[in-house]
Amino acid sequence: MRPCRRHAISEGFAQDKRDAAKPSPAHAPAVRDGQHDFDFEIGTWKTHLKRLLHPLTGSTTWVEYDGTTVVRKVWDGRANILS
Repeated sequence: MRPCRRHAISEGFAQDKRDAAKPSPAHAPAVRDGQHDFDFEIGTWKTHLKRLLHPLTGSTTWVEYDGTTVVRKVWDGRANILS
C-alpha cells in the first residue's frame, strides 16, 4: 500500500520547519553572564567630587573633594569593592 501523497508532502514540510528552528553551531550566540562587565573599573583612580551642601533647599553652596579611589576584585572576580 502506498502512502498518501499529501501526507508525505506535509511530513517533508514539518521536517523542514524543525530543522530551521535549530540554530547551527557556527551561528549560535555566545552566552554572556556579565561577570566581567565592570572589570575596567579595577585599579586606583584619582577622583574629584562636587556635591551640593544643602540639596532641595535652594542652596547654591557646593563642596568639592579630591581623593583616591581603589577598586578591588572580590568573590573570585565576580564582584568589586570600592574603598
